[in-house]
Amino acid sequence: MSHAMPGFVPLSSPRTWAVPPVVKLFFAADFIVAGAAVLAHVIAHHFGREAPDFFRLSRESNLPTAYSGFQHAMVGVLFACLAMREIKSSFRGWFIAIPAGLFLLFGLDEVGMIHERVTNFINAHSNSTMTAHGITNYAPAMFIGLPVALIIAGIGAKLTRQYWYGRPKVCILFALGLALFLGSAGVLEILVNFFKDNQPLVSLETLVEETGEMLGVTIVLWSAVELLIAEKLTIAFSRSGIRFGRDGE
Repeated sequence: MSHAMPGFVPLSSPRTWAVPPVVKLFFAADFIVAGAAVLAHVIAHHFGREAPDFFRLSRESNLPTAYSGFQHAMVGVLFACLAMREIKSSFRGWFIAIPAGLFLLFGLDEVGMIHERVTNFINAHSNSTMTAHGITNYAPAMFIGLPVALIIAGIGAKLTRQYWYGRPKVCILFALGLALFLGSAGVLEILVNFFKDNQPLVSLETLVEETGEMLGVTIVLWSAVELLIAEKLTIAFSRSGIRFGRDGE
């Protein structure tokens, strides 16, 4: 399988960093979801009530969770579309399915509460060791999930390097987005335990963490869009099925 090297465009060029319309929509949605949570909290606090769970960033099975799950799924589907084209060319084409599977798993975690269930399992079978040391949220699962995610991402980056080579914009966006997402989801989830008794700081941490996760995934989505543009991916629908090809074929 051969990949033509894309033409080099200086990264300082304004055109190089033009944000695709679909990515702009996701950035707007990130701030709308976060803003709705803040607005609901402010209004509820003004009337001396609890903010509705439907908008709360710290709750599950609600608007922020559904949106985050959809975000991850979209990233996974974009990489999966490229994978479905590449697997016809060679065995190495399967490797681009690694980021697809990783983000589909992240989406499943959002809607299926996997890391919450893992933490509950750890606490139930560890004599509450972490809880005894002040770890009271879902950080125990992050001690396992964060290194695993980094290892998978590293292996995936190495095995799919032919897709990133010569495409600095794709690489920068993917690395930046993944770092922001994992830093928010994993590192902040652990650090919050150091000031868990300060409710205003916990609320601020939750806002920063959840907003950072959404923005990180949107940046990765931007990277995926740029990769598909560079790969000139085309999708054709017909009565016989869906065909994934290259522009001009």
